[in-house]
Amino acid sequence: MAPIYLPFAASILLALMAAISGIVWHYHRKHLNLLCLAGGLLLAGCAQAVYALWGAQAGWGEHVHMGLLSGAAAVAVAQSVAMRFGRRVQVIWVAAGAGVMAVGAWYFMLISPSAHGHWVVAALGLALILGHVLPVTWSLASRHRMERMLLLVYTAISALVLCSPWLNAEAISSQVAAWMWSLLIPLSGGLLVAAMVGCTLTDGLPVLCTGLDRDALTGLLSRRAFDAVCGSHPATQQISVLVLCDLDNFQRINNQFGTTVGNEVLRSFAQLLQSSVREGDHVARIGGEEFGMALRDIDMDNAQALIQRITHSMRQQSWGGTVANGEQLTASFGLAMVRENDSLQQGLHRADVLLCQAKDAGSNRVGVEAVAAGSAPSFG
Repeated sequence: MAPIYLPFAASILLALMAAISGIVWHYHRKHLNLLCLAGGLLLAGCAQAVYALWGAQAGWGEHVHMGLLSGAAAVAVAQSVAMRFGRRVQVIWVAAGAGVMAVGAWYFMLISPSAHGHWVVAALGLALILGHVLPVTWSLASRHRMERMLLLVYTAISALVLCSPWLNAEAISSQVAAWMWSLLIPLSGGLLVAAMVGCTLTDGLPVLCTGLDRDALTGLLSRRAFDAVCGSHPATQQISVLVLCDLDNFQRINNQFGTTVGNEVLRSFAQLLQSSVREGDHVARIGGEEFGMALRDIDMDNAQALIQRITHSMRQQSWGGTVANGEQLTASFGLAMVRENDSLQQGLHRADVLLCQAKDAGSNRVGVEAVAAGSAPSFG
């Protein structure tokens, strides 16, 4: 009885954790990584339910279902962690993991039947999907300590998946293996949910930086402090992308709704920018409705993904009553790569040119410096 009912208990616990992630996402809509995590936990719970129903009597069809559900769960969980750090899961690694699982399942179920061999190839495939996120995310700057806790938990889960064949080896009785999985799977899922939710809630805490000039209205770095933290040559500070952004038609909002609403819009936008970047990144109010960001250890594709998340969050947010009155706030952005010998002023100048070109092309546009030499900038 225990080997059957305990996996069902694990499925129920995973579903509850998915519900927690979904509820927190509902109240923090900009954190789509929580929605991906909820989906991954639900898929993992469904895979456990299939195992609970069939167990050792599982045939080819049941193993295929478990493999598909487990693989999809691994992709969703990896995507969730990658999104948290401004990255994304590479399709090639997903395809490689799925290929290993498919070829291994075919070989060990049709050519050389072996339950232990099936576990080995399944673990290798899932580990390929989960593990490729680790080298990049561990090397990136984090916002706060909770993100380091998230990485530790995710690393432990990846190691658990890789070691899973030995947890189901023939030397261990099926009942003991069922007990171990019934404890380990919901425990690891619960730790992941706790770390991810902790990161989300910590994002909402005020950023405290002493010894640096702050803008009185928004609490962001002042222009002088921004210049100081970036240094004369940003590349030496591992700053790889400089961003300038300007709120579109802000003066019209100021004139129509008054400076009180205008100031609240500036504060809300500043909080959105600050909560969207990592601890090692810098955000400043350059002047008026213009803001700057210095992003460390990031390529242009991921910098663009960050800006897309910001613009998406802007569409979901209420701006001091302006949305209720039919005025949707948008912003334009200019993104410039930092070259090895660039001075800060050179990098900001290129970002400013791209910002001006984006605004000339219309509101809610992003000007991106082409990485390839000689190619024209793109606007979205």
